[in-house]
Parts: sequence; C-alpha cells; structure tokens
Amino acid sequence: MKFSIVAVSLCMVVCTAMAQDEFLFPYESPDDITVRTGWEDVALGGYVEVWPVGSQSEDILTDGLNRENEGERFIAWQGLAEPLEIVVDLGQTRDDLLSFRVFWAVDYTGQGGPVADWIAETQVSVSTNGTNYTVLGNASSEDMSEPGANDYTIRHSINDLTLTQPVSGRYVRFYVESPPGNVMCSEVAVLREIAIPADATNIAVGKPYMTDPPGNDGSRPDDGIRLTDGQLAADASTDVTGWMNFTGLDALNITIDLGAVEHDLVAFRSWYAAWEMAFVFVVGTAYVEVSDNGTEFTRLGMVPKLYDHDDDPPFSNVPYLLIPEQPVSARYVRFVTMGSDSNTFTTFACELEVYQGVPTGVSSWELF
Repeated sequence: MKFSIVAVSLCMVVCTAMAQDEFLFPYESPDDITVRTGWEDVALGGYVEVWPVGSQSEDILTDGLNRENEGERFIAWQGLAEPLEIVVDLGQTRDDLLSFRVFWAVDYTGQGGPVADWIAETQVSVSTNGTNYTVLGNASSEDMSEPGANDYTIRHSINDLTLTQPVSGRYVRFYVESPPGNVMCSEVAVLREIAIPADATNIAVGKPYMTDPPGNDGSRPDDGIRLTDGQLAADASTDVTGWMNFTGLDALNITIDLGAVEHDLVAFRSWYAAWEMAFVFVVGTAYVEVSDNGTEFTRLGMVPKLYDHDDDPPFSNVPYLLIPEQPVSARYVRFVTMGSDSNTFTTFACELEVYQGVPTGVSSWELF
C-alpha cells in the first residue's frame, strides 16, 4: 500500500514535541486522585487495515481488549521481510487527536529466539483523505531489546507519541520501516484528552457498595468504606485499608448504591492498583453501567487499558475514566472489570468515583 507523505512543517515542530504539559501524562499512571484529566480512545471500534496480513482479524487491534497474555487477542507476523503498516479509520475527521500508542507484545519465551521481538519506534502519520499523510513523529518505548530476569513472558512494549497540541485527521497510520522478523501487536490507540468538569463533585464518597465476587482480603476484611473513602492506597504493604484484592478473576462487578436516583452524573472513574513484584497487574478492560432499580442496568461504555504495569513505579494506582456523551441519571452505578492481563493474577481495587455536575443553564460540562 502506497501513501503520499508530507514532511512536518516548522510550525508543527512545537506541536509534535514529546514534552508533556502539566495536565497531561503519557502511558504511566498519574497516581493522583486530584488529577481531573484523562484519555478517551477514539479509535475504539475503528476500521483497521494492515500490510502485510497477519494471523488474526484486523479488528482485534481496536477492540479495547489489549491483554498481552491471551493468544487470540493479538495479531502475529512471522518472518517479516518488508515494512509493516497499520492504518485506522476513525470514521470522521477529528481535530482533537493528541496521543498515539501501539501495544506491541514482546515475547522472549521461545527456545530458538524471540517469538515476538521489541520494536523501538513506530512512525505516526495522519490524513484527512486516506491518501496524503503528514508525519507527526516517531512513537517510542523503553529499551526491551535485551530481556531481563522478569521478561521471559509476554509483555507490552508501548510505542507512545504524545503531542503538546492536538492535530486533525481521520486516518492514522502506524508504520515500521524495518521491523524484526517476528512481531505481535495487541492494540492501537488514538487518544483525545478528556476532563472531569470543574464544577462536578464526587458523590460516591461514603456510599455503600457490593462486590461480586466478595473481596478475598484474608486477614484484611473489607470495612465497607475503603473503596468510597475518597482516598487512594498509598502503598500495598503499609496501607492495608486502601484496597481490596480479588484473585484469579474472569470478571469483577462492584456496585455503588447512591441512596436515591441522582441526576446530572457526568463522569465515572475507577482506580485499580499495579504492583508487578506481587503479580498484581492493571485490569484489561473496564465498563460502567447504571440503573435506577438495581436490576436492569444500561452500559455507558468501556475504558480500555491505556497504561502498562511494566512502566509504573513498584506500586501505583491506575485510573479508568469514562465521561458519557450526555449527563445521566441513576441510583446504582456498577463498575465491571475483565480481570487482569492474564485472568489468572490478582486485581487490587482501590477507589470508585461518581461525579455529579451542577444543573444550571450553562455549566462547565459544555466546555468539554
């Protein structure tokens, strides 16, 4: 597949610099409950084409299920001897594209060499018509070319390019000129910045919740408030009241009862811990569902894993933020997560938040 590539002009150099402003964070978790900004993946469900054709259907790359240890959830290429291209059609031209990520799966478990090798950089380009592309720069990641003691498993190497100003485009092209012979990719993400409205208040603080299945804390039974106390866990070994652990799950449901039907609910955020040394990995996918009666729930949307546990500090709180297109009403809010990366490890739930906006004629909601 051939494209016309337009060089980046001088006026775009500042826009495409890798430096972050104070409101943005790349693929490491912000680990700060006061941060109100986050990411939305506008590539979810987008049409994808890849060249050359890989082992699985291309739509895997935008399904939001970027779990590195599930063999059916990534595309593999073996014996590559040509450039590798992935093009995502966002469905419409957008002017808010700010961060671009490729989740390459690195696998050093093979006996005769890497099953899937590390990719250092991926060129990112955007286009409004699918023919003429403008190069934004190279998405890059940490050096994983030499496996360490903990690398003999399938891990993610996230090639990330985060701009300082958003750009426009409908088509996003991820291009590797000289890929290794063996490559695996589980997800591509095109992100825009979202924010919890400034006038919104977390009304989940102090509210009761139920977990299904129950938390398995052993000597640290749930006190019924730790997930809605308005605080994140400071450290897994010392702050034993800041989280609940759930072991070997396929799915976890946590439902908050707000006490009455509340209106103007504008943002939902859940926090889960990453603690790699204890095999506690960030959850693969999160969903938010709402109900007036606690029986019939409506799913508002999904939030994919946008951060990688390998790149976080030894212990970190990782956010999953969902902002619906319009404010909603509900008494019960259910946070659903699809286990951890491999569905065999432990998940730590840390905090759940439900934000209510101010029901005025023109509020800060309309600014986002």
